[in-house]
Amino acid sequence: MAGGGGAFVQLQPLLPAAWQLSFWGFSGGGQNLKSVNSLARTPLGLAVRMVGENPQAAEGQGVSVLAVRTGAIVAGSAVMAVAGAFLTLSAFNAFYFNMVNGRGWICVALVVFASWRPGKALLGALLFAFFDALQLRLQQSGDALLPYQIYLMLPYLLSILALVLVARKASYPQALMKPYRKGER
Repeated sequence: MAGGGGAFVQLQPLLPAAWQLSFWGFSGGGQNLKSVNSLARTPLGLAVRMVGENPQAAEGQGVSVLAVRTGAIVAGSAVMAVAGAFLTLSAFNAFYFNMVNGRGWICVALVVFASWRPGKALLGALLFAFFDALQLRLQQSGDALLPYQIYLMLPYLLSILALVLVARKASYPQALMKPYRKGER
């Protein structure tokens, strides 16, 4: 480098950069919008929702409740595996224990916050990603008035606050956590 021996760091404005990182990093470039549309407007999405709300009605329509529930669990597990592979291979380029740092619980809180609605879950995930990116920028800004642990807690505190505010009014699928036995009413 000409004119100095130190590394050149360009500081961008704090909020626009954090928003850009959170939007493109967690939205997958529009893939989540496609999955929300597929859950809302396709026969498979309708079957998944119907099995969660009223499995007897789904059975009456000829939908295999066990097959749809099993398929939803397998698909969700596959998405979680891809997310874990992304963290290990792309985001951190290494594996270490506790690399998720409680983000799984944030996902559970996000589902309750969104009242099991994919569109709201996408917006909630973007909000969490924004605050996660913001805490990274605040740590790097150099104007640390608070210990860095406070910045690390920021996304989690906001998730707990959102959950407390919304959880009492949240609607949930009627058949949630209820076992289904074919033919029983």
